[in-house]
Amino acid sequence: FLQHFWLVNALLLLPATSAPYNLSRISKDSLIDSASLFDYPYYISSRPDPVVWSDDFEQNEKLRFFDQNGYLLLPEFIDAEVLQTYQQQLSELVDDIVQNTTEDDQDYVVYEPGSNGSVIRHIFEVHKDIFYDLSTNDELLSIVRSILDSDVYVHQSRVNLKAAFHGESFRWHSDFEAWHVEDGMPKPRAVSMMLLLDDVYSWNGALMGIPGSHKFYLHCVNDDGIDGVEEKNWEKSLAKLRYGTPNEQQIKFIFEQSSSSNGIEYIGAGKKGSVLLFDANLMHASYANMSPMSRNAVFMVYNAIENALKAPPKGYGRPGYLAERDANWIKPIDQCTMQQRK
Repeated sequence: FLQHFWLVNALLLLPATSAPYNLSRISKDSLIDSASLFDYPYYISSRPDPVVWSDDFEQNEKLRFFDQNGYLLLPEFIDAEVLQTYQQQLSELVDDIVQNTTEDDQDYVVYEPGSNGSVIRHIFEVHKDIFYDLSTNDELLSIVRSILDSDVYVHQSRVNLKAAFHGESFRWHSDFEAWHVEDGMPKPRAVSMMLLLDDVYSWNGALMGIPGSHKFYLHCVNDDGIDGVEEKNWEKSLAKLRYGTPNEQQIKFIFEQSSSSNGIEYIGAGKKGSVLLFDANLMHASYANMSPMSRNAVFMVYNAIENALKAPPKGYGRPGYLAERDANWIKPIDQCTMQQRK
């Protein structure tokens, strides 16, 4: 208790600098005591940047909740008829991938580890074609723009297919840690959107989150790598997340600081058509789906125009389908033009 009391007070005294986040991960070989919460690089910084960037958000109940907890669930946000269209489009895309995928297409598709290419885990860059209408939804963009106080573009989009019986788990992580270290995103001025295409329960892989964790930045390490940033790390991490994940002491600390009395909430459980918005820096995870029900979802990452990517460290920047760098798409998303998937 005394250690945690000391750390909380120390965090409150940290200066708000313009670059508080680490730009690279540290190799495991450089650690002296990897079990210590207080030893570099397993340490925690307070967040110097706003969560809700609008000045007058205190009068808005939804924005206040997002600021405090780091997420906002919008129940049954998409109506049934539109949702059915999205489900059909996804089904046709999956069928097309299964029947016609070539070697050139493989980068956009990630399969569950150990499935020998039979169970799809992710399909990337879906906002430019089949889910373009979703990415430009006026009501959705209005909320996101209110949070970020900016026009936005899509940093990354994907479909996450958490297949019945076969959908694997995701370890605790903050998306911003990877986007900052591997992509060069300057600040956590970004919001993730998750549209539930299925009814989602705790037992079919609902997203879990630690409310309030978005107000801390957890510095992470690699198990190995070149100066802590392994070349083409994404080729492994998209199938099974390893690098850039916090240690047990860090998770325990932010669990104890949670804004929820439960510590952890199933933030992504809800009826199909519901939309979850969550902060780029929120700590989240999910269990494997061992149920007979799929948990399919569409993700859009909205980034503020002013927060466009800088040069990533060591030149190991991820490809455009994971981290948008095309100037034609780094502009307000509703000014972009739908494309046909190749």
